[in-house]
Amino acid sequence: NFLNSNNIIHIGATSLKENRIRPIIKEIDDIKFCFLNYVTLDTNPNLPEDSKIIVNIFDKNQVIKYIKEYKQIVDQVIVLLHWGGNTENGYYPDLNQTEIARDLIDNGADLIVGHHSHTFQAYECYKDKYIFYSLGNFCFSDIYNDNQLYSRLSNRQCKSIILEIDFIKGDNYLVNIVPIRNINGYIKKSNK
Repeated sequence: NFLNSNNIIHIGATSLKENRIRPIIKEIDDIKFCFLNYVTLDTNPNLPEDSKIIVNIFDKNQVIKYIKEYKQIVDQVIVLLHWGGNTENGYYPDLNQTEIARDLIDNGADLIVGHHSHTFQAYECYKDKYIFYSLGNFCFSDIYNDNQLYSRLSNRQCKSIILEIDFIKGDNYLVNIVPIRNINGYIKKSNK
């Protein structure tokens, strides 16, 4: 409700079952985009039984079906993935993530942006399409519970990136990676 009332486009968890698989389709400067969003089971997306929130669980075959369907009507299909539960706090994705991501690109995805690991992970350009396995923490702070420090960010969890992507009509885009650091809760550009 907060996002809607502030005209902020959002995708992901929802309280309306019919919106669970709804992509965002948006045209900007004569380029039509489709954003698809999923969460994998290895990230333990466990919700209380009485929760009114619904998440869109990743099913590769279903995702490929949607990619092919939407690729017929848009210029760019961007897949956003909350995934990589087996590589939390690691610098590299799980081997199955690279296989899955490349399958999605092979089937028409133009860009894959992942997150969950809490660390910036390796990325690749596959068939001229970028796969970012995990962007790391953008704005994440130490966790306190009842005024007790529960978890402190490690040095690697304080490093992240901001993606600046310049889309060009057709299948092309240019990527600029802006390194950032979380320094005591403040986001600052970084040299590395």
